[in-house]
Amino acid sequence: MTIGKPIRSAPIVANNVVYFGADDGNLYALHALTGGSPLWSNLIGKQIRSSPMISNGVVYIGSDDGKLYAFYLAGG
Repeated sequence: MTIGKPIRSAPIVANNVVYFGADDGNLYALHALTGGSPLWSNLIGKQIRSSPMISNGVVYIGSDDGKLYAFYLAGG
């Protein structure tokens, strides 16, 4: 998988899935046990430089647009 923009977000791992944001404006979910095969991604639109946090089946991440986004772990 090629992202094409810098990754400044520190990753977080939960249930064998790696979550991180990138400067291309996407939040990514990659399967950790299959060499990083993509599970899903969601386009927020602005650069993501903050690190994600997970709570109660939801991944939260901030963006350079000043907003906090929330996505369900199962499918984004």
